[in-house]
Amino acid sequence: RVPGPYTFILPADPHIARRLDVKRPEIGVRMPTHPFFKELFQHFDKPILSTAAKLTDEDMYEPDDIWKTFEHSVDMMVDCGPIEINPTNIISLVGDQVEVIRGELLDP
Repeated sequence: RVPGPYTFILPADPHIARRLDVKRPEIGVRMPTHPFFKELFQHFDKPILSTAAKLTDEDMYEPDDIWKTFEHSVDMMVDCGPIEINPTNIISLVGDQVEVIRGELLDP
């Protein structure tokens, strides 16, 4: 049921970790259900970065604040207006076994 309320944790390529300036050996991947992104994925064959991770000490909800933080790290930012914030089920696919970190797996 992807897209949906799932974030999958996968091993991170060291190149990606360096580019994002993260020190974790894994990365979370999610396919959002927002209509803008669903349409964008149909036409764009490059990776798209979005983050819900807390990367600064301050909470950032305003587009101007987010842009000031990432303007030198991203090619473009799109403001889709207010988006409902809901936690996702977090499933780790790192290692030999599937691990549910938060939430649950749904039957197909």
